[in-house]
Amino acid sequence: MMVLVGCSKETVHIDFPFEVGDVENVEMYHYAGAPVSAEKKIVVAKTDITDLYHMFENLSLTDKQVEEITGADVTSFRFNLSDGTNYELVYVCNGVKNGKLKSSTGNFEYFTSSDIGSYWSNMDEEENRLSLSPITNKHIMKDLRTRHTALLLFTFLLASVSLSAQTGLQQKLSEISAITETQPLESTEFSEKYVTYFTQPLDHRHPKKGSFRQRVIVAHAGFDRPTVIITEGYGAAYALKPQYREELSRLLNANMVFVEYRYFLESTPEPKDWRYLTAESSADDLHAVTTAFKNIYPGKWIATGISKGGQTALLYRTFYPDDVDVSVPYVAPLCYGTEDGRHEPFLKKVSTDEDRKRITDFQLEILKRKAALLPLFEKYCTEQEYKFRAPIEEIYDYSVLEYSFALWQWGTPVGSIPLPTATDAELIAHLLAISDPSYFTTDSTNASFFVQAARKLGYYGYDTRPFKKYLSIKSGKGYLHRLMLPEELKDMPFDKTLSRKIKGFLQKNDPKMIFIYGENDPWTAAGVTWLKEKKNIHVFIQPGGSHLARISTLPEKEKEEVMKLLNEWLR
Repeated sequence: MMVLVGCSKETVHIDFPFEVGDVENVEMYHYAGAPVSAEKKIVVAKTDITDLYHMFENLSLTDKQVEEITGADVTSFRFNLSDGTNYELVYVCNGVKNGKLKSSTGNFEYFTSSDIGSYWSNMDEEENRLSLSPITNKHIMKDLRTRHTALLLFTFLLASVSLSAQTGLQQKLSEISAITETQPLESTEFSEKYVTYFTQPLDHRHPKKGSFRQRVIVAHAGFDRPTVIITEGYGAAYALKPQYREELSRLLNANMVFVEYRYFLESTPEPKDWRYLTAESSADDLHAVTTAFKNIYPGKWIATGISKGGQTALLYRTFYPDDVDVSVPYVAPLCYGTEDGRHEPFLKKVSTDEDRKRITDFQLEILKRKAALLPLFEKYCTEQEYKFRAPIEEIYDYSVLEYSFALWQWGTPVGSIPLPTATDAELIAHLLAISDPSYFTTDSTNASFFVQAARKLGYYGYDTRPFKKYLSIKSGKGYLHRLMLPEELKDMPFDKTLSRKIKGFLQKNDPKMIFIYGENDPWTAAGVTWLKEKKNIHVFIQPGGSHLARISTLPEKEKEEVMKLLNEWLR
């Protein structure tokens, strides 16, 4: 990779990761307006190569936003090295001494006031210094008669005209037959970023049953870099943001392939047939995407996801153990039932006696004041146009039961909990902030997840005993089926074969995997923390951490250990 020395808002300089003596030649391309008009020069004289090398190293670059103008002059410089690799810089001139210098290899884009484009005209055409190659139809026809067949030469020349990794990546994406649409995205983190739509079978073992479009986001760091596939468990909308970059991709300067989960947002089949929403199908989807993109990125691959995405990374490794080199599931549960049974005891032991008492006292106060608070709760639900399958008083009770799980999951400071002496307004505002009743609505955006939780992924239950005196519900059992599943699936039984398969895979094998958990996160109760004497499976738990536990939140010693493992595995 190319290294830029300096802070983002100050002057920076290029520090090439190779010596000038490593350069065999420099291919220069130049065009104005359209790439098809490009000309090519090959710099071979050592003095000229040295001049170009030092010119770039001495450039002053700044992080300044400059809009590219239509029809701008473009000059690219491809340094071909003796080891067979190359490094490319692209200069886009927007005016006199005003332009952008970009590099897909170094993953940067900066403003410069240097007249880099003049190097194209300054290079003379003496035979011993460079070779001049205007790329024209006349030139193509001449070479057709003297060197190659028409097809081979045309393919070669098309590749030569490619002035940057952008056109190269777009070309490679167009060669994936399953991709039916590609759209460019803005990015402050990558040299190139695209959203693509990948045709997937509803049932990979019976393709004739139909297909759907799966949204896959591709962000480019370099063809020679490792690739992180994000096994998202939900929708991909947040990954479209220009500033988005997943943690491992940032830490490893890796390419990013972000796969939206089937039956979420733009990856939802029409009609929505719940039979094809299975964990096995999601693994098949990921396998198809990885197989296709390995033609573009042949290096090491890492699968990672958060929460349900972490579950997906785990089951993907189980079904296709050789697809990736490393898996890093974040806060990933492995549940054994619709109401697993390990979460409730966890909540009775988490943190300190004092913290747990303050939470319980708040829940009891909310229930004791139900007569006063329920009208406020109902008014809020009406204003939000929430619809439920149970009476509003029962939804109120379920929101209180959910409160402790939600608070610990997201790491809300216990000190922020209102005391029992707080006003009605303060109590209800806090309850709604932590345990919003939208969670129990009939038209929840997470309905696809609830279907999977009830079918094979598993979930958690509620301990009603401390609050039984004040509850309108007799029991919390079966709440997922009763409140949150589509009507036609409310009697769906739980299938334990998936959790047994994953557990058996982990017990019998030793894949390179790193699990990250938060100490106080209730999902850690069902985490993969029980494996012993494994060389390659490592578990790291952030002290006092929540569902937001990441590599970056670990103590420094553990963080260094994670990075050491990753760097060793990705060699």
